[in-house]
Amino acid sequence: MMASLLLPEDQDIPPPLLTPDPRADALASTYQALSDYMARKHQEGVDQGYWAGGGLLEGGHPTLKALGDATDQYAQGLLLGTTSEGGASLRPAIRFGGKLYQGDTHLDALARVPEDVRARAMGDGGNRGYVSDKGKFMDRWRAQDYALRNDLLSPSAPAWAKTSPELIAENLRLPVK
Repeated sequence: MMASLLLPEDQDIPPPLLTPDPRADALASTYQALSDYMARKHQEGVDQGYWAGGGLLEGGHPTLKALGDATDQYAQGLLLGTTSEGGASLRPAIRFGGKLYQGDTHLDALARVPEDVRARAMGDGGNRGYVSDKGKFMDRWRAQDYALRNDLLSPSAPAWAKTSPELIAENLRLPVK
């Protein structure tokens, strides 16, 4: 037992418990799972001929096959106007005064509304939606359904994005420009 400077001399402080923090085990387990996943994916790339020469820090590099495949995917995205399969796409839009204003975001679309009526357009929250690849305006709820059916949500979108009743532009795949 240790003596304390703040307690009377006859009272001792018990030593701290030396039990491991369960979060440390969870962190170690997560790190190991992530490392194993990355190793598997790396090996898949090597086996498929997309990677050569060891890991990235060991002088590894993509092969010509990988560069050719990436170029093909990029070209298809340019031709279809999207990075998703099938050519489906959605673009944020504001519908106001019988006109559609499109942009990369709803704020960008709003900036395209004439300045003299922009304040009124900003006050109308129901005018925000999306224009599909077919030129059809959809409200956020219909656009969410369209995005789910056509795999237009970004792989990096949060998990709740797939169950949200309305589409949020930040959760869409970015179109290839």
